[in-house]
Parts: sequence; C-alpha cells; structure tokens
Amino acid sequence: MILTRKEKIAACFGKASDYDQAAHIQKEVARRLAGKIKAAFRQKSLPRQILEFGCGTGFLTEQLVKLFPEAHIRVTDLSSDMLDRTKGRLQQSDRRNYLDFQVMDGENPPKDQFYDLICSSLSLQWFTDRRSAMAALIQQLNPDGQLIVSTLCQNSFQEWRDLYAEAGLICPLLDNAPIEVLETDWPLSGQGSWQSEDIIDYPESGFSFLKNLKKIGASLPKEGSSPLSFHQLSQLLKRFDEEKPKITYQIGYGLFRKKNRLGVFVTGTDTGIGKTFTAACLVKAWQARYWKPIQTGLAEEAGDSATVAQLADLPTDHILPPAVALSAPLSPAAAAHLENYSISNDDLRLPKMDNEPLVIEGAGGLMVPITADKMMIDVIKEYGFPAILVARSGLGTINHTLLSLEALRNRDIPIAGVIMCGVLDKANKQAIEFYGKVKVIAEIPFLNIINDHQVSLVAQKIPTLESLLPKNS
Repeated sequence: MILTRKEKIAACFGKASDYDQAAHIQKEVARRLAGKIKAAFRQKSLPRQILEFGCGTGFLTEQLVKLFPEAHIRVTDLSSDMLDRTKGRLQQSDRRNYLDFQVMDGENPPKDQFYDLICSSLSLQWFTDRRSAMAALIQQLNPDGQLIVSTLCQNSFQEWRDLYAEAGLICPLLDNAPIEVLETDWPLSGQGSWQSEDIIDYPESGFSFLKNLKKIGASLPKEGSSPLSFHQLSQLLKRFDEEKPKITYQIGYGLFRKKNRLGVFVTGTDTGIGKTFTAACLVKAWQARYWKPIQTGLAEEAGDSATVAQLADLPTDHILPPAVALSAPLSPAAAAHLENYSISNDDLRLPKMDNEPLVIEGAGGLMVPITADKMMIDVIKEYGFPAILVARSGLGTINHTLLSLEALRNRDIPIAGVIMCGVLDKANKQAIEFYGKVKVIAEIPFLNIINDHQVSLVAQKIPTLESLLPKNS
C-alpha cells in the first residue's frame, strides 16, 4: 500500500516510542513557547477555548494545563500513537476533565468550534501548504484571539547540511522557511510577527545526532534525496566528529492577533455594476470608513475614493487612501505590470485604525487577477470580512449571481447579502434568494441622477451592519 506524505509523517512519529528520551530540544522549545503564550495574555482575559495542534507527547500541553486551569483545551495530533502518549503523560492531572483529545490534521481543522488561543510547538514545519493552513486556523479564532506557534527555520541543522554540500550531496533533512518568508505568510486580517533565536545542541557524535532524529520520528527524508552508501555516511560522520560536534536549531516564534473589526467587503458580479454607489450608501448608513485597497484607471478618472467622499458627504478622515494607485483602466495585475510595480502583501494589509466600521470595495469582480497567484476573491478570504455581492437586476443576473455566490461559499467566505442595481425585477430577486439561499438586502433602482441626496435615500433603507453579520464573523 502506498502511503500519502501525511500518513508517512504520522507513521514515523507513531513509531517514536523513545521520543521523550531524545526530545530535550523539543521540550525546551515548548517551555519557551509557553512563556511567550503567558506573556501574550498577561494583560488580557485568559483564554477559555484553546486548540493545540501537533501536540507530540504533550510537552506544551503540560504547560497549557498549568497556565490555564479553567480552559477547555482541545489537544490534537496527526498521530494517534502520539496522542495516546500525551494522554498517558496527563492521566494523573486533576484537570483532565478540561482536556479533549482528538486525532486531527492541523492543516485541515474541523470548523465546529472557535478558539481564543490556537497554538503549536514545532509542527508547522511539516505542513505542505503553511500559508493556507494558517489562514484556515486563523478563521477559527474568536475576535481578538491569538495564534502562537513555534517552528524550525531555515538555518536549523546548518552544520549537517554544510557537510552534505561540501561532499556534493543532497541533504535528506527537510528544508525550512526563512523568517522573511514566514512574515509573508500571515493573512491580511490582523497583526502578526515572527522572531527567531538559535538554540545550540552538542550531541556526543554525529551518530548520536542521527539516532536521536530517528527516536523523535523526524527522520522522514525529503523528496528527491537518495540514501547514502555505508561509505558515504561513514565519511560524513567522520568529518562531523573531527571538531566538537554541534547542531544549531533556529527556532521561529510566530504571534498573530485577530483584529476585532466590524465591516464588509463590497464585490460585484462584474465591473461597472454599481459597487461604488453601493459602498457610498453603506458608508452613509453606518457612518463607516471607506477603503479601496487597489485603485486602477486613474489616468481617466479621479478614482472611487473621491466619488464616495462626494456622494456620502462624510468627513475626509472617513475615506482611507488606496494602498495601490495605478493609472491604466485594467485589472490590478495588468495595470501593475504596465508600471513595473509588484503588488505585495504589505500593500494589501488592513489599515491601522480604531474599531469603527469599515467598508472595503474591491476592484472589478471576484476573479479579477491581483498578482500572478492571487485573485480578488483570495484577498476577500484573507481579510475575513463578510461579502456583500452587488448584482445587476436585469437579464443574465441569475446566472452571474449564483456563480459568484457559489465561488464565495467554496472558499468559506461569509455572505452578508446581495444588493441589486437597476430596473427593479421581482422575479429575478425571488430567484436569487431562492436558488442562492441568500437575502437581497436592498434594491437600488435605475437612477438618472446620482448624487448625495440619492445616497441618503438609499442609506435609510439599508439594514444595520450588526444584523447582517454572520455569527462568529
């Protein structure tokens, strides 16, 4: 039977019956991570719901039980054998009734619960798609919740890697990400940072280093590497032992806080569909801030920010400037290419502001390209705000609207509702609500004149923001 990579990882760690004897670095990292978790909650209310993924044999779990004796802790691992060892470690605890043990893949957590703290020590480096996994985990944080993790970074085991490089061989140890790459992995919806430190281990010999790797289950080779002959391995061990053996563990500590914000993301079934007028109505109704992260077409017009400022008739500090302003009336990716500009995650991060409601307007429709590997719908997903979908009222709207709703739901993006623009059509509205299983929260009729007075009239009919927000949004 051919095992998947996840099954191979679970099997390797499941066989690591001597894990605790060899995992002194892992135990120390868990202790240090627990200190950072304690500091993160020092001035805050203690977490009541905690998820730990990749628990191993329970080094961090032990610390969590001591730090938060009243919390409900869901303790998980990919390996059922590891989970059983954690149970054994904690079976004498008088707080065991607060522990919920579950076999779980940290990259695909069940969506049945929300947490104040999600944490893990030294398991993130095994993820196949770290960025998507962290975004999924962060979706399960309560407002103001935190994700706090540790992971191996690029310079870990550098001494052993150098030996392979000098011999012209491919090191079988998994490659780890540098801090700079980890920084780009944070979702756009909150505040995240990484810091690193080196922990130096002094094994008795190269053989004992390899033996310990096997004991802790970390001996799974990376794809593309070939096993060494006995002679090659002997030569490497000899070189390693010529000087006092040492191994560097570069440990990254990641801390992310999910911001507690009210707001929506206004998108549309097409360009020129009425998103900007709709955004102005929402801003007026909720006395919200307005932000269009990416503005294109400035060679031909003043931009949507200026339009909303005029239509909503609000103070200038309610209109946040675009993060990216481009001249060509094209998709953001195409317009940026013309100007030799590369749109980055830093450009797209939410602006720093207080807890006022925020209305974000996208560029074009859901599948408009932003970068080579990111569409507008991906940006909506990362912000974590519910979407308001603006659709035309006339012929063709049912198909376009239902496809857009399906795309949003396929990415687990909450939908606050649909707003229809144009000549009122009762049949189309009913069809969208029935087949799309969504509420049409407003209908904006065809307007010969668009001005602040019309915005005020529509704004009076807009439901409150709180009434539109899905639970746990």
